[in-house]
Amino acid sequence: MNWSKDHSCCEDDHLIPIELGGSNKNANRWPQPWSQAKQKDKVENYLHREVCSDHMTLQEAQQIITSDWFSVYKGIK
Repeated sequence: MNWSKDHSCCEDDHLIPIELGGSNKNANRWPQPWSQAKQKDKVENYLHREVCSDHMTLQEAQQIITSDWFSVYKGIK
């Protein structure tokens, strides 16, 4: 299946979200299963708040979102 033509399985998501300094370049995009979209969005918002409140650096947030965002999700449920 070509996910770029059939979005029934996935959304076109940013690996590093725009709100955490990500770009719209293809290298920063990936097909995220719809089943994960709300979970990752929750982590993105959490990390954004943490960076804005100086609880972590932007680089730390980018590392987290690209390496193991699901572990963060389990901790903030």
